Formats: sequence, structure tokens, C-alpha cells
Amino acid sequence: TTPTTSTTTSATTPTSTSSVDGKLVLVLDASGSMEWDDASGSSRIEAAHSALHSVIDSLPEDANVGFRVFGATEVGLENPASCQDSQLLVPIGSGNKEELRAATEQYQPFGETPIGYALEQAAADLGTEGQRSILLVSDGESNCQPDPCEVARQLAADGIDLTINTVGMNVQGAAREHLQCVASVTGGTYFDASDAQTLTQALDTLALRAFRPFSITGTPVQGTQDAATAPTIEVGGQYTDTIPPSDTTLHYAIPRQFEGSSIHVGLTTRTDVGNAQFMMYLSTPSGEVCGRGNAFTLSSRAAVAMLSGSLVAPGGHDQDDECITAEELILSLESTRFTSGSEGTAFEFVVTEEPRRDLGTPPPPRAESDAPRAWSLGIPADGSGGEVVAGSSFNDPTVLEPGSYRSEILTGETQVYAVEVDWGQQVRAQAHVDAHPFPGPGTPILGSSLEIYSPQRGAVSDSLSRGDGEGKDAVITRDTPQLMSSAAPTVQWDFQNNISSRDAPILPGTYYVVLSLDERDSRAASLPYTLSIEVVGEAGAGAPVYDPQPIGQASPSPEPSPTPSPEVTTTPPPAEETSPAAVPTTVPA
Repeated sequence: TTPTTSTTTSATTPTSTSSVDGKLVLVLDASGSMEWDDASGSSRIEAAHSALHSVIDSLPEDANVGFRVFGATEVGLENPASCQDSQLLVPIGSGNKEELRAATEQYQPFGETPIGYALEQAAADLGTEGQRSILLVSDGESNCQPDPCEVARQLAADGIDLTINTVGMNVQGAAREHLQCVASVTGGTYFDASDAQTLTQALDTLALRAFRPFSITGTPVQGTQDAATAPTIEVGGQYTDTIPPSDTTLHYAIPRQFEGSSIHVGLTTRTDVGNAQFMMYLSTPSGEVCGRGNAFTLSSRAAVAMLSGSLVAPGGHDQDDECITAEELILSLESTRFTSGSEGTAFEFVVTEEPRRDLGTPPPPRAESDAPRAWSLGIPADGSGGEVVAGSSFNDPTVLEPGSYRSEILTGETQVYAVEVDWGQQVRAQAHVDAHPFPGPGTPILGSSLEIYSPQRGAVSDSLSRGDGEGKDAVITRDTPQLMSSAAPTVQWDFQNNISSRDAPILPGTYYVVLSLDERDSRAASLPYTLSIEVVGEAGAGAPVYDPQPIGQASPSPEPSPTPSPEVTTTPPPAEETSPAAVPTTVPA
């Protein structure tokens, strides 16, 4: 089998991910209007005190958290100091829950609403390193300069890796729009709150999400618009770049290590643009297209969505095919018009190389068809594997053995699990989402999906597959449990093009089970669910024998053997990294 291509978190130690590296500052409104009543008849400040105690209690012990207020000491717009009235009551640090609780009790409503200034100060509190989040709670519109939305735009434009999540306490109109803008332009989330209960749920949700950050990881590289000057990247590496303006193409050169090999590429990012798409091509230096694919998200969800996709340039032995004989291929990533608004967002891509098959051995037999599309889970969906905490990206998935587990998902969240799958095997997954009351007016309608991704980051769930009668998508509403089922094709070698019936590259290795939930109506919620994963089929069945002939060192094919050749691991050269180390990739050989 192919070892994992990601940094992983074991399910046997279910802890919140990234809590050591992440930093969070709570920014609370202490303006005079916080004395007013909320929807329950209690004062808004009482609701804030209650909610803050709850979120402080639920924080991981090693969480790095600070507490800042605004509008607490100065009053009157004629007073210049009132628009610079913001204090850091508790510096950012870990193990400071007692200090946070004490500061919560001390802060009382008093002055004006200098939200923009408070955001500038909170960003300075967080510094410039690591994952950083601001959680802003306000009950009104800023009445001071600078404009909060413009401050947020500037922070985003400066390339600061900072997310601002916002909660509006009994707000509407312009005040609500401004808080939504602050969240949107920084990739954050806005929630409404009307009383202590809904404020507590919103703060708990957003504080926990701050320590489950979506991470982009790899060796930084800058693609060029001119293919002739494209930077060289090595197979076995994971790289990062930033999304260019729409209708712009970036190029990268990929030298082959083995004659006639297949080159696989997978791309991942996150975007708050509802419809986003990358077109991807692998071509020869002369321009012949050898493989194409796309990475896209098509969604009206308010949540920041994961965008991922893969492509392959198939290899082989045909000496008349330039795509097979070329010693170098050009990777081209085209940012389409649908990606407008995501310029400057970081993305990552992985590159793997699969040697050609050994002609001295017969090709592996291919099943007459993929696994049946109508199936039933072969294990009890009873959560007997215990409680687990999901990862939030391909770089920190929670690795699971086949079994059934319990967890919770927050509105607007994407969760990532991983499981190992070999030749001849198929991964199936089901998520049973518990019924949820969704307190508050109206009936929420939230979309949810359960998707499976290959080691090369391509979505491989069969859209026509039905597990116990249900597919991979569901609509979550009040007091109604839901079941989602997802299955990938069997991992088997295709003699012609090495791809599955879903038109996505299929190789053994780490497969990702990804659960996502909408947040359409700005209502925070945490939904318990049972996740069950099974891997069916004979491990190693149908594994090919490869013929890894290094470029320029051709030699006779190795003697046929009944088992696959040993694996070859390739690692990119040392380079400056974004967040964790670049992830080496292991490919079959």
C-alpha cells in the first residue's frame, strides 16, 4: 500500500487540532447600548457574561486566548479619546482561564462603538505568525472611524493570515451588514444572537472553530504566466502559491524521474466565493495536452467552501507519443472567471509520479464493473469506536481504523477524516446526523454532504451510489435525523489510463472522508452525528508490477515477480515553508 501523504492526527487521541499554534482574541462590545434588554428580557451584558463563561470553560487547556474590550472607559463623540477606547484586559496566552473569567466579570457597558480601531489593535495583539483569529461581538453599528469593513479589507489585502468571526447581538440593517462584511472579507463567519442561549451557541461554535483552522501547507513557489520561464518543481512534493486574477494561467515545470511514468497532480484551497473553479492541464513543452482536470466548488452556502480536484497525465510504453516520451511536463493552472474575488488566496498542490507497468508481467485483471451502487453498511452504526475530533484539512485529518465513531459538526464547518485503502479495496462511509431542535424563529434548511477524496485530492464518491437507500447529500432541518452514504470505486489498475469510472485518478493510499455542513441562515449550531467507515475487498488484489526505469539510465525490465515492486519515496529539496513542513509523498514503484 501507499503510505499517507499527509500529516495526520490519530483517532486514539482525539484532541482539538492546532490549538498550540492557533491564537484567538475575544473582542467584546462595552458600549452603553449593552445595557439594553435582549430578546429574553435580560440585559445584553448579562447575556454576554453568561456566554463568555461558557466559552472559557470549553476552551482547550493549551489554547492561546486573549480578551479585549472597546467602549469601556470613554464616552461622548466630542471626546477624541472615545474613538480610541479599547483595552487588552488579558494578554494572549495559555493556561489563563482564571484571568479570562475575572475580566469577563469586570467589563461593563459604558461608552461608544469604535469597532474599526478595536480590530486594528486586536490584529496587532495577535502578531504575524501562525493561525490567528478574532472573535468580535457587538450589538450596534460603529460610530467611529476607521470603518470596520475597510479595516478588515486592509488586513486581508496585507496578506495577514487572519480570520475575523463576528456575532451580532440583536442587530439589523446597516449594523448587521457591517459585521457580515468584516467576516466575509477575512474568510470568517457571521452569526446572529438574540439572547444568552443563542449567544452562547455562537461563541462556543466560533471559539472551537478558531482551533480547527483550515491549513494550507507546502513549499512556496511562484508560477509564471509564461510557460517558458516556469519554475521547476519535483515529484513527491507539496507546494503552495496564491490564486491569480481570474482568466490568468500559472505554469510550473515537472521533470519526470522515470521513463513513461504517469504524473498525478492534486490542488486544494478554500474560498468564500460561492462558485469557484480552476482548470488544470498537463502538457508537453511543445504544447500537446496530456491530461486535464478541474478543481471546483459550486455552492450557495454561506460557509467558506473547500475547493479540490486532481488530474493525471497517463504514462506507458508508446515511443511515438510525446506525452509519454517527454522528460518534462508543464503543469498549467487556470483561474477562471468563476474565481473572481479569490485573488491572493493561498492554495496547495501535490505532485506524485507513478512508474509505467512492467510489460514482462500480464496486466492485472480488471473487475467487470465497480462495486455495486446499491449497498448496505456491513458494520453496526453504533458509535462503538468512541468520541473523535475531526481534522479540518487534508494536512491534519483524523486517521481512523474502519469502525463507527461519534463526533459533532458545527454549522459552516468542513471536517476531514482519513483511512488507508489498498489495491482491490473500496471505502464506504455513512454519517447519521442526530435530530436537532434549532432554537429560534423560522425553520432552518442546511445542506450537508459526505464526500470521499483520493490520495491525489480528487473527489471520487460515486454520485449514483446509495448506501441503505441514501446518497451523499442531505438537507438538515429542525428535529429531523438524516443519513448520508458515500462510496468510492474499487482501487484497481486500468490498463489504458489508470483512472476510475468517476474520471478521477485511483491509487492506493490515504483516502479522505469529508463531512461538510451549511450555515445559510446565520444560526450557530453543533450537530452530533455517528460516522461509520468500512473498507471492503481483498487487500493487494490486482496490484500491478511496475517498471521504474530512471530517465537516461534505461536498462532491461526487471524479472517478473508475483508481487508489486517496492515503493519509491521522493522528497522535494529543502525550502522555505508555509506553516508546517512540506509533506513528502510516497508513490508506488
